[in-house]
Amino acid sequence: MLFRSPQIEENVDAVTSETAERQITVETTTAEVVFSNRGGRVLHWRLKNYRDEAGKPVDLVPTGIPANEASPFSLRVDDATQTARVNTALYRVSGDTSGRVDATSSPATLTFEFQDAAGLSVTKRFTFEPTQYVVKFSASASVAGRELNPTMAWGPGLGDSGVRAAGGSFFTGNAVQPPQAIVRTKDSIDRLAISSLAEKGQRSGEFNFIGIDDHYFLAAAIQPGATQASFAGLTVATPGAEDRQFVTMTLRFAQAPRDVRFFVGPKQFDTLRAIDQDLIRAINFGMFAWLVLPMLSTLKWLYSYVGNYGWSIILLTVIINLIIFPLRHKTVVSMRKMQALQPQLKAIQDR
Repeated sequence: MLFRSPQIEENVDAVTSETAERQITVETTTAEVVFSNRGGRVLHWRLKNYRDEAGKPVDLVPTGIPANEASPFSLRVDDATQTARVNTALYRVSGDTSGRVDATSSPATLTFEFQDAAGLSVTKRFTFEPTQYVVKFSASASVAGRELNPTMAWGPGLGDSGVRAAGGSFFTGNAVQPPQAIVRTKDSIDRLAISSLAEKGQRSGEFNFIGIDDHYFLAAAIQPGATQASFAGLTVATPGAEDRQFVTMTLRFAQAPRDVRFFVGPKQFDTLRAIDQDLIRAINFGMFAWLVLPMLSTLKWLYSYVGNYGWSIILLTVIINLIIFPLRHKTVVSMRKMQALQPQLKAIQDR
């Protein structure tokens, strides 16, 4: 278990902390993220521009999860008792005003700090971008001056939307991709279904990006450097309904994370490309990605000038025809030469 009950050890011998539990809301133009100062935990990660079936903003932190499961950006250290302390202590929060952080017009930083009399010291820092679904994450931990390298845990993801039932059907009745692990290296991209995580869920190396995605959304570390990743499946029983399946993830970096960029948002082509050109690979274009990507990029480029997708498609068609014109011309010339030779060939056949 990752956490102990928050009712025990209410910041005994705390040196740097707060006296009462409270919530802090960070607002960007695209998301509303709710933290608790208890453990610096993420309670909600709501996307303003995307709605669930009830018409509410999609929340990428699922509901009804067992209390012992990690929340996004939780920390683990080698000692289980210290890990419990790290994730249940009341942190001192800076960067907010009356429980709110405004990151709608410029980047804003929220910092959580805790220290106890035993020498355990932890700092978590989040810097939110106003528009790009990007947060920079830093964390440090030490015991009696000895630096630790905490592992970052992202609990069950990615929310309740599109989660496949254990029986194999989909809540929406459509073929919606359930949560899975996604691993992008320099040479390949792997999409790991829940059923394969027991065998393939341990990864290490240099990643272009690595995280969890589903049909519409993605939570991933971008260019994190040398990283050890562990993925696992989680089934959550739902009374009166089919079980839900999630993917959990932990990331251990080569050293304590310093401004590691995380994307937490929709798999929308322009949004992903604006952050990192390689991040568009998170969208599953299938076996024809080598053809679809350049065509889609060209279409988007034309639309930026024309402002109308109908005319953009017509212009793209013209461009494609101009590109293949030399080949078509050569084919037509060859056919005409063959037609000119047909009488002579027929005469040879007759003889």
